[in-house]
Amino acid sequence: MGGSNSYTPRVRINRTMNILALLLPLVLSEKSSVAPKDVIILNKHTDGIISQTEGQMLNITCQAIGGNTKGNISWINVSDISSNFTELIKWPFVYLSFTTDYKHHRKKLACGVAHALLSGHMEESVTINVLYRPKISIKRHPVNELTEGQQIKLECLDTSNPSKTNITWEKSGIILSSKPIYEKNNIDTNDSGIYICIVFNSLGHEQENISILVNKRKDTYNSDSSTGIGPLEVVMIYVCVCSCGTLLFCLAAFVLPKCRRVSRKPTALGK
Repeated sequence: MGGSNSYTPRVRINRTMNILALLLPLVLSEKSSVAPKDVIILNKHTDGIISQTEGQMLNITCQAIGGNTKGNISWINVSDISSNFTELIKWPFVYLSFTTDYKHHRKKLACGVAHALLSGHMEESVTINVLYRPKISIKRHPVNELTEGQQIKLECLDTSNPSKTNITWEKSGIILSSKPIYEKNNIDTNDSGIYICIVFNSLGHEQENISILVNKRKDTYNSDSSTGIGPLEVVMIYVCVCSCGTLLFCLAAFVLPKCRRVSRKPTALGK
């Protein structure tokens, strides 16, 4: 009996110790929970920029640093930049992928971390640098109908990254200018045609064209719809009438005195 009584407390002590051994790590872990201390974007440059060529897939990874319990990590404003993206969250990382467009250039992406032990949330941002070939638009002055004798100005507007290295205006294979603005005075119908602006940068070149039509100069008068006689014809008739009247007056002034002298001579019968 004595041996049995001395054995029972030991068993109980051992069981208690085993239970404590199981509970102690849980208790300690609850007391030593630590929040993340920072958030970083892994593949950005030291200047806070990440670069990719237009049309290529951009992959960005954000990571919560420190802490021993899970929180929430996500990209904050990616939907404002692209509607077609893939986001994968696997604490302490969040992965983002999307195809770049030139419209993403200089846009900022932000990654945020929230945790129960943080009073607010931590945030880190990156600026997207998209490399793209020139994008071109053309402005024409004047914008209304063109007539012979007018001036025309064509302006080639472009945006590109890297910046353009060269620009040319061409018509029918002939280079007209190497400046963004092409101007010509006193245009005629031979200036009608397709004008092409070509812009180059280190990634390649793009071109944009515009069709120009130069109309013949219109007459400065309009014929009367009923008679077919216009102002110019009226003037010519007036000049003709005046000229004829003057001629008749001159003839009358010259001939009439002669006639009078002849009529005054005495006749043979009168003698």
